[in-house]
Order: sequence, then C-alpha cells, then structure tokens
Amino acid sequence: MPTPAINTPQFLHLNVQGTIDRPSVKIRVIHNDRAGVYTNASLTAEHPTVAITPTLLSKMRLGAIRRDALRVALGEQNAELSKRAPVKSFFKGTAGRAVAEKARLAPTAEHLENTVLVYRLARLVGDYPVQAVARCFSLEHDDAARWVAIARKSGDLA
Repeated sequence: MPTPAINTPQFLHLNVQGTIDRPSVKIRVIHNDRAGVYTNASLTAEHPTVAITPTLLSKMRLGAIRRDALRVALGEQNAELSKRAPVKSFFKGTAGRAVAEKARLAPTAEHLENTVLVYRLARLVGDYPVQAVARCFSLEHDDAARWVAIARKSGDLA
C-alpha cells in the first residue's frame, strides 16, 4: 500500500504570539533528511516589558511550544492530508474519533495507512509516535503499539 507523501519543506519559520506575561517566540527549524526530523536552527524570544530570564524560559515549555507550532505549520503544508480524519486530528492536536471494536482488533488497510502517516508526522515534529497514533484513533496505548507493529511487519513503516 503506497502511503501518500508528506510535504516537508527544508526550512520552516514558526511564530508563536506572546501574551501580556509571556514573550512571543520565533523558531526557525531545518528538516534533517537523514534523521527524518526537524531540528532547531534558531530561537528568539521577545517581549516589550517582561525580562527574558533563564527562569522564564524554563517555565515556558519551549519544546511543547515548538512541537505545537510545527504541527500547525506542517498541517498548512499538507492540506491534502487533512482530509483524512486521524491526520486532521493530529494537525489540530486533538483526540480523534474512536474506531469500531472490529477495526480496533483487526485494522483495515486504510487504518494502517493513516497509522503510518500519523507515526511519520509525529516523528517529524518530535512527538511520541505511538502516543500520537493512540490519540488520533482514540486507542489504548497497547492497541496503538500493535497497529504500529502490524504496519512495520507489512513493510510500510521502517
């Protein structure tokens, strides 16, 4: 089963607006083809009235900010993949609709194809891939791990 290609631009500029007490963050990421992930190239935090201190930066959870912003940016770059419900829920960062009991026990080819897409997207943004699969299909972790193993066994996931 050929999985649709994921559009991964070489460079992405992520801008997260600040609030009254939180600085705005600008992150530039570069796609590492060899590792299959995005890596940080630069990070800028700015605020007109709040001092940017190491303590403030540690409380901001920059990894989560980057992951969420990168998920949205990839969603914009891959609009055609958003037509698939589990992938759409990944881009939004929300839990997907639960699959039927029959599909949970024996996933269809379409479920496995979407599993591969969600897994690869999660790796790209630095998320936990099996947890992302579980969240997007509303599965238990063990079921998501089994789906990933089935996709690996079929050769669709390296």
